[in-house]
Amino acid sequence: MIVRYNPVIGIGLVVVSAINLSLAVVTGSVPVTISALIVGTMGVLYLRRPWFVLAPTGIVLKALIGPVTTDHPGPSAAFRIVGGRLVGPGDKTVAHKWMAHGDDWAALAKRLGGS
Repeated sequence: MIVRYNPVIGIGLVVVSAINLSLAVVTGSVPVTISALIVGTMGVLYLRRPWFVLAPTGIVLKALIGPVTTDHPGPSAAFRIVGGRLVGPGDKTVAHKWMAHGDDWAALAKRLGGS
């Protein structure tokens, strides 16, 4: 099961990037242009890339940029949702509800039997 990032985060970054880019055009500032392009790229990546994958062998967090992943091993039954957090073995917080796409989080909660 794939869980995506909350689209509000990506849209917010794209909007901030557009504002910065318009300021860069007015002021002619190269550093502001560069930062606007970086923030805009990050916003688009938040909208396009998956956040993590729940597999039978555990959870795999995917990096926003590049092929890097972080594994949280354990059977799917070892993960649960407690107070808006996805908690893994050893009560380690793996993910927060506010960062996840609403529909994906609801499906995850249904699958794990949480809220």
